[in-house]
Amino acid sequence: MTRAADRGSTARYLTVILVAGIGVGAILRFVRLGGQSLWVDELLTIVNAHVGEPGILSWTVRNLQGPAVSLLTHYIARLSLSEVALRMPSAVAGLLIIPAMYFMGRELTDSRTALHTAFLAALSPIIIWYSQEVRGYAFVVLFAILSTYFLVRWAKRGGPCALALYAVFVFAGLVSNLSMAFLLAVHLLYILVERRRVRVLGWWLLAVAVVLVAFSPWLNEIAVRVQPERVVTGAAGEPLRGGSRLSVMAVPYAIFTFGVGYSVGPSPRELQTDRNGAIRRNLLYIGLAAVLLAVPLVIGVVSMARSNARLLAILLAYMALPTIAVVLLAMRNIKVFNPRYLLIALPAYLLIFGFGLARITSGRYRLYIIPLTALLAFSIVNYFTVPYYARDDLRSAAAAVASGYEERDVVVSIYSAEPLEFYLRDCAAVEVFSLDDISSPASMEARCAGLASAGERVWLSQCRQWQVDPDGVIRAWFDRHMELLREESYTGVRLCLYRERVSR
Repeated sequence: MTRAADRGSTARYLTVILVAGIGVGAILRFVRLGGQSLWVDELLTIVNAHVGEPGILSWTVRNLQGPAVSLLTHYIARLSLSEVALRMPSAVAGLLIIPAMYFMGRELTDSRTALHTAFLAALSPIIIWYSQEVRGYAFVVLFAILSTYFLVRWAKRGGPCALALYAVFVFAGLVSNLSMAFLLAVHLLYILVERRRVRVLGWWLLAVAVVLVAFSPWLNEIAVRVQPERVVTGAAGEPLRGGSRLSVMAVPYAIFTFGVGYSVGPSPRELQTDRNGAIRRNLLYIGLAAVLLAVPLVIGVVSMARSNARLLAILLAYMALPTIAVVLLAMRNIKVFNPRYLLIALPAYLLIFGFGLARITSGRYRLYIIPLTALLAFSIVNYFTVPYYARDDLRSAAAAVASGYEERDVVVSIYSAEPLEFYLRDCAAVEVFSLDDISSPASMEARCAGLASAGERVWLSQCRQWQVDPDGVIRAWFDRHMELLREESYTGVRLCLYRERVSR
């Protein structure tokens, strides 16, 4: 076969694989959309939606946890409180990320890179995860991509329409998740690095000013409630329980999850309870995934450094700024480090990855794209089918309580009470241990005794209890003082039913 024929064959092979992957990825946003239980973060959005309550404007302005998503949830919940209905907007946003990533990639690089980047976005396990969650992360990633696309388009070609759309998507991103603010610094860097005219900078500053005016109600809430000056000095509120929340593996783990999501290697749940053991048991998976991810990333960085060093600098800053901010907050013990807080940087990661993937030589391309696709498919299948990687199944625990609930029962949650409250909203109230209850052994024992005497039986839900009771003191108290009637386990949840101990 001649070299030209070989290139043509590879191009056809490439097109079939990538287009098929994009089509499958689009469908996967909606597969088993209601398959997993709602969990505590999703309930934060639902609680902030104030379903059925008046005063939409006031509570929307007070909400700093994705007010646009909670507002959308408010209206959807009027029609249905099913998981499918509540998660549908995120799934649609996750679907739109695919073409948006293509257009952004084509505007910044070339069509071949754009196609690879869209393929990666379509089959990205972490995007699929957040496309099936009632939170603002899929939205902020989408709006980050669209705002960047229209900024680059406007800077290159001008026109008020592109600049207006840029401002709209920046505002949409800010009211989806506050991490969108990091992108404004990256956009300023783009204008400065690309040496645009002073007039371009002036118009951009005007557009940002308009956005900030529109966002000013929330800026006022941030100034009053969050007090950014105290965050900078490390004096914002009480520190997190349990000491520092930053591990040396935090940033490498975030990069790893950007590639394969949370469903290859150790699960997030196991990393919180047995980090070293989880890593040891999954070294093979971690090593294989890391090698497959490293190859295109290294090729992408090296190739882009040679062909467009300014773009590489912008993309690296795009990834570095939110990472530095989250690391500093974790170091000050103000906010726990979590890869989801860095999702605003995911488009830059995908673009570098896609740039490198598009530059793997024809002879090696087929040997690489198959195992990479297999790795992504393995992670996606794990997400849908393996309970080890699933969200905490408080829905099943609530169903068990509802089926056996009696009038004088008391339902108690050590942690993650919000999903139980949601699923038991028509059946029973849920008691939860507060920080005051666990501040000392005496207060904890008094709280347990009070709950035990409040009814004839006690349902005890243990979900992420290591956050407040790592030594299992609460469970031990009920085991000592009451009779265990029933014990069941669900993904991430242990449910126990107790009654008063009968004297013999």
